[in-house]
Amino acid sequence: MFFRISVFVCAVVIGVIFYAFYTRSNPVLLRYRETGRLKQGPLFSIFNPFRDRTPENSSETFLQQLKAGACEKVVSEIQTITERDTICEQEQKFPLISWSLMDRDDKDGKTTLYYEVKRTGYKGNDWGQLWLSLSYVNNTWHVTGYECIY
Repeated sequence: MFFRISVFVCAVVIGVIFYAFYTRSNPVLLRYRETGRLKQGPLFSIFNPFRDRTPENSSETFLQQLKAGACEKVVSEIQTITERDTICEQEQKFPLISWSLMDRDDKDGKTTLYYEVKRTGYKGNDWGQLWLSLSYVNNTWHVTGYECIY
């Protein structure tokens, strides 16, 4: 009996690993969203361990620079943002402490990353939300959009 259970468990594990590798172009294997939540990411996501993490690495660099106080520099590189001064004022008022990737959406050379971010200065709740849009241009991922709820 123990042998059969062991074989079954091994078969399931191998099947899950094969599925994850086979679907490596899909960065999220499973996500759970609660209905009725306004523009919030999922409650949890299971990321594909075989996904291409290059967009995530580019966003990590962006967030590290934002945390280091280089808001004007990193935000000025985003062409679609018109309220640069307001964003930098808010970033100065509520500086980033840490962040956690909660969801990822890939479509046609564009990636949207949803983060839960921890900031100082929030009243009652240290966690907020942040979305980064990235585009693949000239063999490099660039942050092309920034949206945050302070």
